[in-house]
Amino acid sequence: MNDARYLTAKESLLLSRTAERLLRLADVEINLGEHVLTLLKQATLRQADCKRDDIAGIDSTVRIQMVGCSEELELTLVCPDDADAASRRVSILTPLGLCFLGRTVGAVVQVPLVSRHSRPATLLAVWRSARFAGHPQAKEVHDAW
Repeated sequence: MNDARYLTAKESLLLSRTAERLLRLADVEINLGEHVLTLLKQATLRQADCKRDDIAGIDSTVRIQMVGCSEELELTLVCPDDADAASRRVSILTPLGLCFLGRTVGAVVQVPLVSRHSRPATLLAVWRSARFAGHPQAKEVHDAW
């Protein structure tokens, strides 16, 4: 499994703030904040002028394939306010969004399942989703980072 992650400064800042809030929660069985901190420690910060188009990030659509399945699935990684499961827009702050954030094409990642188990999936393709580029709420969320 390829564990390399490449995050933008905005993605890193959003994850850092989220981890801080999650770690303040008391009396929870599983704290996602610890997972987010581990992710941040292992990630590489991308240069501001990085033009790589093979890295999954905010407003990227990813095509994945679960290992052992022939069916491919597409999802778009978005800011939390733009998430919509019915449209396959997944918040980067969910366990599913986190597993692909910063990953490169060809990476095999563990996709979390509802049963608290996971299943490997291959990241087949990534492309920038123009669908949210002019979305006013997305701009506000991005500007707040």
